[in-house]
Amino acid sequence: MPDGFSVDFSALDKLAADLGEVPKNAGENVRKATEVSARKVKDEWKSKLVGARSLGQANRAISYDLKGGRAIRGSQIEAEIGADLGGQGSLVGIVEYGSPTLSPRGYGLKALEDTSEDFQRGLEQAIEDAERKAGL
Repeated sequence: MPDGFSVDFSALDKLAADLGEVPKNAGENVRKATEVSARKVKDEWKSKLVGARSLGQANRAISYDLKGGRAIRGSQIEAEIGADLGGQGSLVGIVEYGSPTLSPRGYGLKALEDTSEDFQRGLEQAIEDAERKAGL
């Protein structure tokens, strides 16, 4: 560079370092948001089946599994929500998707749709918290 001309990149370097912290800070809260939403879908779905005389205890067959790490970068966070296979879980599948003699009810899909905005808000909050923790 010519004499007498200098550029201070320290603020840009700090921003880059802070941005590097966001994924690490967000992972735990993204996982929490995913788990809370999965639980809400499960609970709403189960509530649609409670008291249905022909389904017995089928609502107890609905559960969720959470998989993935606490970091965003290099990991995947997912929730699988549905009926456990076999027994009463088979009844849930028939009610959800239908059969030749029963039209599909779509309770699980409706529960997912009903909770999607809350899940989105949870993810947005997770990112905002991570940015705040990184000093942004």
